[in-house]
Amino acid sequence: MTDPDKEEALSLRLDRANESVAEAELLIAHGHWNAAVSRLYYAVFFAANAYLIAHDRANKTHKGTRMAFGALINENQEIPRDVAKVYHDLFEERHHADYGFFSDLDGELVLPMLDPVRTFIHAVANAIAPKRS
Repeated sequence: MTDPDKEEALSLRLDRANESVAEAELLIAHGHWNAAVSRLYYAVFFAANAYLIAHDRANKTHKGTRMAFGALINENQEIPRDVAKVYHDLFEERHHADYGFFSDLDGELVLPMLDPVRTFIHAVANAIAPKRS
């Protein structure tokens, strides 16, 4: 990936991460908790993708992205584990929300995830800043 292409890919992923948070906030305002969790998951997924692209380790699948992201942050320790934990948590909650027919999330579970998601995106943006053009 050339530097301009890489920069565009990073910008697009981070923009989508922030846009997904804004979408989740709208869903939360209307009590659509399951859909909000899905958008919050995608926010961290897009940010994790940006992180991997910045390190030339892009991945195309959800599972592959989670595995590569986890391995990379263990290797370089740029993203604290407590910040990265929201990725794992949201993966699990999104799975229950999207595929668990008897799963019905509520504000008590979803609202506390907003700040950790924002922190995750901010941590990724700060970590990749030196790698950007």
